[in-house]
Amino acid sequence: MHTFLIIIDYTEYYSDAWHHCSDALSSLAVLIGVGVAILGETFNVGFLVYGDATAGITVSIVILKVGFDLTKDSPEAVNFEDIMSKTIKIY
Repeated sequence: MHTFLIIIDYTEYYSDAWHHCSDALSSLAVLIGVGVAILGETFNVGFLVYGDATAGITVSIVILKVGFDLTKDSPEAVNFEDIMSKTIKIY
């Protein structure tokens, strides 16, 4: 899906796809982290109780990376001359 969006150059759809992908990855990381923390508390394994905190840090890193990548490409997507040439018709 990502390759198709890059080929047709629909940047807004590409960023929306990454938004949903990062939501799914964040939910999965939190589910795993909370599960590990619960297992650590249940079986009294000291280092596993930090699974939730580790998942939170991982989610933060993923969000920062995706946000940086999308922001880095945004000046190329918003080109005023390109917008004006598409919206103004000379009669």
